[in-house]
Amino acid sequence: MKITFFILMVVAVSAAFIGATYILHRVFKGSNVKYTPSIILLIMALYNLFLIISSKNEYNVIAYIFVFIMFLLGSLSGIVTGILLNKKDSKMTK
Repeated sequence: MKITFFILMVVAVSAAFIGATYILHRVFKGSNVKYTPSIILLIMALYNLFLIISSKNEYNVIAYIFVFIMFLLGSLSGIVTGILLNKKDSKMTK
């Protein structure tokens, strides 16, 4: 039951950042603004990685690992979406 909740959370975060990337791509055409939410989330994931390394409490480490995975996958999904949107636009302009 708990792992399905975690998978749903990862899917929800990924879907949110895919949507944010798509909306920013539509609003700011030809700009790299669409990568901003994913880069911010990647920084937050790296901060959680720092917390994993520096934490002394093993229960906190488990929570930080879950948040790190969730943020990292959400960030990567947004970045991949931005790259795919760039490729789609470059094919349409040729």
